[in-house]
Amino acid sequence: VSFDQLKVRGQLIRQLAEHHASNEQVTAISTAFKRRLNQVLIDYAAMHHVIIIDSKSVLAGNKDITDAIMLKLGKSS
Repeated sequence: VSFDQLKVRGQLIRQLAEHHASNEQVTAISTAFKRRLNQVLIDYAAMHHVIIIDSKSVLAGNKDITDAIMLKLGKSS
């Protein structure tokens, strides 16, 4: 399956900009987000017995799970 990292990072950046986060807040939130994202991806891969590939590396034919991962991230925050 594939996952669009750029879409998810873009969403985080937009949210941080909307809230006028300070540099310290951006650093703390980004670090926590990376950890949470990594764990969500690991859990998804284990639960569904799949390998997750960055969508920019996929030419065609893979199921995109970006929206499902974003939903899980929203629930885990």
